[in-house]
Amino acid sequence: NSLVDIVKDVQDGKGTVGRLFSDSLLTQQINETVRNLNMSSTRAIDILDALDQNIGRVNAGQGTVGMLLNDSTLALRIYQIFEDLEASTRNVQTISQDIGRVLTQVQEGPGLSGSIMNDSTMVHNLEESLENIRQGTASFSENMEAMRHNFLFRAYFKKLEKEARKAGR
Repeated sequence: NSLVDIVKDVQDGKGTVGRLFSDSLLTQQINETVRNLNMSSTRAIDILDALDQNIGRVNAGQGTVGMLLNDSTLALRIYQIFEDLEASTRNVQTISQDIGRVLTQVQEGPGLSGSIMNDSTMVHNLEESLENIRQGTASFSENMEAMRHNFLFRAYFKKLEKEARKAGR
């Protein structure tokens, strides 16, 4: 094929290049595709810019996540709060067990308190209350343990434990 034949084929709308010049629908579709690609690129850049800004804020210690990841004093205070909550949980469990023992002694012992405790309605209400306390304490303990293993807090607690070990030396 000579150059003249190729130009003639393009002018007649033959071949890929010829169709590009002669088929207005194809040209319109290509233009629309290019516009969509431009819009998608612009959106992707906007998303990446926003993500970059958020990462910058986190790295600068701004926001809740930034403070948790970057402020070691805050992290230590939160760790201490959780330690105190765990100690409180243990105390509540001990108190609950002590109350159970006292109630058993009163119920089985002689005197007015034993008589009152033998009232089946009152006994039922007290037993339900004790069970609710036990369940609440157990749930609280489970929740505390779950927070230690939650993906949002796991690294944070490991960091706190490491800092606590360093401070203890």
